Amino acid sequence: MSLIRKYYVAKWDAITQQWGRLGTGSNALNANNGICKIIADDNNNIYAAGDFTYMDTSHHNLQYVAKWDAAAGTWMRLGDGMQGGISCLCIDDSGYVYAAGHFYDSHGFYYVCKWTGTNWQTLGNLNANLFINSICVDDSFNVYAAGNFSDFSGHQYVAKWNHFTGLWEKLGSGFFADSTDVDITSIFVDSIHNVFAAVNFIHLISGNYISNIFKWDGVSWSLLGLLNGNNGITNICKRDSGYIYATGGITDTTGNVYVAQWNPLTMQWGKVGSGDNAYFFHPYGTGIFTLCTDKNNRLYAGGSFTDSILPTYYNYVAEYGINNLAVTELKKTIQNIEIYPNPSKYEITINILGLNAKNSIMSYALYDLRGKIYSGGVMCNVDKRTKINIRELPEGYYFLQIYENDEEINIFKIIKNSY
Repeated sequence: MSLIRKYYVAKWDAITQQWGRLGTGSNALNANNGICKIIADDNNNIYAAGDFTYMDTSHHNLQYVAKWDAAAGTWMRLGDGMQGGISCLCIDDSGYVYAAGHFYDSHGFYYVCKWTGTNWQTLGNLNANLFINSICVDDSFNVYAAGNFSDFSGHQYVAKWNHFTGLWEKLGSGFFADSTDVDITSIFVDSIHNVFAAVNFIHLISGNYISNIFKWDGVSWSLLGLLNGNNGITNICKRDSGYIYATGGITDTTGNVYVAQWNPLTMQWGKVGSGDNAYFFHPYGTGIFTLCTDKNNRLYAGGSFTDSILPTYYNYVAEYGINNLAVTELKKTIQNIEIYPNPSKYEITINILGLNAKNSIMSYALYDLRGKIYSGGVMCNVDKRTKINIRELPEGYYFLQIYENDEEINIFKIIKNSY
């Protein structure tokens, strides 16, 4: 008698500090193949997709999107399935779910589809000639897609579905420059509609595998620094403060795998963590496959890395926590930092108490609720007071992030008023 392997979504219970299955018995997902992507909506419903299938009335095995209904406490299938694996999901501000991947239409074209609440609807005529690896949606309901598909010139590109025109358009001229086997693995769009893409390719002359992050500013693509991921970038994500994270098979000169961090203040790439805390142990694995952040600015990573406990070498989800990121609204002293006046009309002052100027470099970033940075830089270490002019800022709420030696130590809510 052979055992039947069933795949499930695991849930971390923050109260009990334990992992458990999301749904059990008849309410379990019980997928018959791998799960590639999960997302959540604002009502705590979970959506999962991948290579798992069901058999339709014509005895075809079709991949599908499964939804965990938080109110009912059970998994359900969203409509009919697709002919091919589902590798990417996203959800817009109205709760509509979008899916794409290795599935295709009757003409052999790969496409993005939207769940209307009753059925899946093809989103325009993308007519991609190869796989779609990543999709995302902005706050204007424009949808972006990228992957292995290319234009008529053979250039891989990021496509945008314009919500107002209902048409797909190409962002720029695509990626090719002296390269082959171009693969766009991950994209995201920020609050001001800049698009970021992880692009992997093999250089035609050197034969080296090179990966970098590119930014679309509405006019052209440009390199975001020079990361040069040597073994591929599989996933990128962002934090509201402007920090960007990249993961995959990125290694240092000694072969250690790490998560790369883009610092918007220094405009440079670096490692998340330091010393041994920056690396992932993976004697049998190939790297980090996925990465995300939560509202508390913690990072979560998953992949083929394992712990170092013999003889099992268990895979696990890794968390990188940021200490003391509590939001404060009024003047308080936290970690020897004083912010005043708050609320303010013209300027705010950052007062550093007890700073050892020889060993600490303090910096800050002031950004709005949408993640747009208005001010930032290194703070004064002489009189330990830094003044920030907010006279021209619109009235409302802002966040002030404080760093010590590039490590986040506090975040404050700033109130700009007009009186």
